[in-house]
Amino acid sequence: MKHLLSKAVSSFCMLFIVAISTSCGDDINSNDKYNTLHSNDAIELQDAITNADISNTSPLYEGSREDNFDPNLDGTDRLDSEPNSHLTHGSGGREGSFEARFTSSGSYIATSYYKMRVPEGIHTKEPHGLLVYLHGDGGNDYTNDWIFAPIAKLAHAHNLIAMSVLSPNNGTAWYQGPQTNAYFLHKLLEDKVFHDYNIDTTRIYFTGSSGGSQFLTGIFVPKYATNYGGGAFPSCGGADIYNFIDYQISDYMKEHFKIYYYTQTGDFLYPQVVKSKERYTSLGMKVGGEFPRTCRSSRCHCEFNLSEVMVKALDFFDHN
Repeated sequence: MKHLLSKAVSSFCMLFIVAISTSCGDDINSNDKYNTLHSNDAIELQDAITNADISNTSPLYEGSREDNFDPNLDGTDRLDSEPNSHLTHGSGGREGSFEARFTSSGSYIATSYYKMRVPEGIHTKEPHGLLVYLHGDGGNDYTNDWIFAPIAKLAHAHNLIAMSVLSPNNGTAWYQGPQTNAYFLHKLLEDKVFHDYNIDTTRIYFTGSSGGSQFLTGIFVPKYATNYGGGAFPSCGGADIYNFIDYQISDYMKEHFKIYYYTQTGDFLYPQVVKSKERYTSLGMKVGGEFPRTCRSSRCHCEFNLSEVMVKALDFFDHN
């Protein structure tokens, strides 16, 4: 299994071998730019994701095992305590495009990198929301910005700061060492981003590709989304809640956190996405999505322009 994962991961975000040039990502309206997987390693990747016993995966980093997260403290505390309590009132964060490193403290200690695209003059403007992108297996779509650049441009048009985060195992896979990775992402937002910027916590949107989407709905949303308002947009992926997650679907989540799925029906992860959508719907979450049949290759994985589809997701979040 480790061999399959390492071999599949090594080329996975070839995962978006496309009909795009070196300028890919600057024009969010171009219809000829799409993400797709043409590698034979897709077969091994499919087997690796399907068969991986992630329920028994140990955290990749050492740390205390008590979990300081209190499921009784959710986004309601930010909304109801006082006027504008949904704002983080952070300040002093850098503007422009940059990459930085963060180390989480507390229950799980991990270190990784993240990229920010922050509008100039943000500290003199109204509060911003936040768009968080989680890469696919192998992390090539973190290293190269062909996906992040256009969605960051879209984010700025919607008054959102954009960030892309590398999983704390050097980009291997978000769902490997899942509890550590989920805790790391949560602490990155709470301890760093919210401290540096005045974020509107009712407008925090998470998205990802493939393995990033699997992690998002399988682990992060059920564990930590009760702290945020906004939504999740899993694309070409989106797993059912993993069986070891002690999840809390709060009333706040049901009202303020939504999920919008987008996966093609020929994608090998499509059956898992259907189960995920059914699960969250049954739990009373506000769920939407689209499952187009059109594919441009036999593998049919991530064959679409993410920024174009994200327009639909943001519209769903704003009007449902």
